[in-house]
Amino acid sequence: MADAKLNRRDQIKELIQTGDYTKKEIAEELGIKESGVSSQLTYLRWMGFFITFDDDKKLNFVTEEEYAAWEAEKKPNRKTKVSVSKKTPLEQYNGLAKTISSQEKSLATWEDKLSLLEAEDQTDDTLIPEASANITLLGIKIQRNQAKLDALDVSEDVSEDDTADEEATVEEEEDLL
Repeated sequence: MADAKLNRRDQIKELIQTGDYTKKEIAEELGIKESGVSSQLTYLRWMGFFITFDDDKKLNFVTEEEYAAWEAEKKPNRKTKVSVSKKTPLEQYNGLAKTISSQEKSLATWEDKLSLLEAEDQTDDTLIPEASANITLLGIKIQRNQAKLDALDVSEDVSEDDTADEEATVEEEEDLL
């Protein structure tokens, strides 16, 4: 067990120096959450400690050169998850339009609330700044989503949908004859 007189970061350093512990095992040994160990590892990296792990996820301190070589070797093997929308541009357009509409309604609601709050004598001095902040935030979100909406090329999807609608109308007319 790590020395209880040491601060948490030093306890973690001591355990890493053995080369026998994973992040999870360190957390268990010290009776803290794994996220707490992760935070301390980040601080250690900022302080110039170079930390690697082996195939068994056991943590080790290494030199800067060893760390650079380890990173270079690890990068080609990384599985990076790339997020790609599975929606068509038209579906994206419709979704963004719906989001903007909802955000505009929320914006109007907050603007109304702000007007009422400013007209009243408020004992809670946090309500007006909260309303103002929400108005600002919604304004930014609407602006960003409008830019995304404007950037979408829906001409192909719209023309395909228009063609499908025209074909359906012709078929319906033929059925009526």
